[in-house]
Formats: sequence, structure tokens, C-alpha cells
Amino acid sequence: PIAGVQAMAEAVQSAPSSDAARHRAAELLSSARAVSDLADKLLTLERASAAGGPLVEVSADRLCRDLMQEMTPRAEAAGTRLRYAPADGAAGLILRADAVMLAEALTNLVDNALRHGGAGLSEVALHLDGDAGTARFSVADDGKGLTDAEMARARERFGQAPGSEGTGLGLPIAEAVVQA
Repeated sequence: PIAGVQAMAEAVQSAPSSDAARHRAAELLSSARAVSDLADKLLTLERASAAGGPLVEVSADRLCRDLMQEMTPRAEAAGTRLRYAPADGAAGLILRADAVMLAEALTNLVDNALRHGGAGLSEVALHLDGDAGTARFSVADDGKGLTDAEMARARERFGQAPGSEGTGLGLPIAEAVVQA
């Protein structure tokens, strides 16, 4: 990816006109953002794998509500409804967890559902269940879904289902957080 950004920067320098330079500069900016996102995700994956973050008391319900609030504008823009459903008694669940990494894992799961659900996607649901300091989070959607082979590929570092865009690190990050 860095070589691509460098090539685009060189293309801006050699643009035959100011219009061409502006167009190439916009492509360069887009590519630089993608490389930055990739670097951020790689650092997040390494942090998740290290399992060394500070454990603090976290309201599982508050974490889910904050995530839904953050993701709703994006979902609505795509015509998708976000739904959060805590099980009876789960709304008061307090965990000792790395709050940043847990939020990252849940964000990646909801983001993947929104990003890869396909044209028929109309709803993404986050569910919380658990007891006595143990939480079970699940994300479900009514999108196109993945075959078992596609799911296995999507869980690999840089793995993606056919036709998907992104870094291929969202599910590996979520899995590393859960394992940690």
C-alpha cells in the first residue's frame, strides 16, 4: 500500500494540468487514508493479541448503547435499521474488561454486518445476554450471509469474502479480543 501512495504522489508531481493534479491529489488522499486505516487496524490487532490492556469496570449495556448511537447515522444513511436487545437482567451487567478493546471488537462486528450485508440488508441487531460478570454479545443481520468457507477466510488475517472491501482485519481483531 505504501508503494501505491508513493506512486500516486509522483503522479501528482507529473500531472499535465492543475485539474489533473487535483484529481490525482484526491486519489492520493484517499489512498493515504486507506493506508492509515490499515496501520491503525494492524496496531489494534497486535494490542488485542497482547491481552495486556487495563481491566476496568464496564457497563455492558452502556457499551452497547454507545455503539448503537455511534453507528446509527451510518446505518440510516444506508437504509439499515440498528437494533439493540439486552436480555432480561443483562442491562445491569458489569464486567471487568479492557473497555477500549471490547468496544473495538463490537464495533468491528457491527461494521462488518453493515459493510458486507449486501443489497438486501435491512437490519443489524446487537444482543446482550449474561450473568455474574460474564457477558455474551452477538451480532446478527438479515443480509446475504457467508458460507462456512467464506467465514473461515474472513476470520484469517487480511482474509476477505469474495467481493468485499476493507482491510481484512475486523474479524481477526474481534476474535483476538475474545481470546484475550
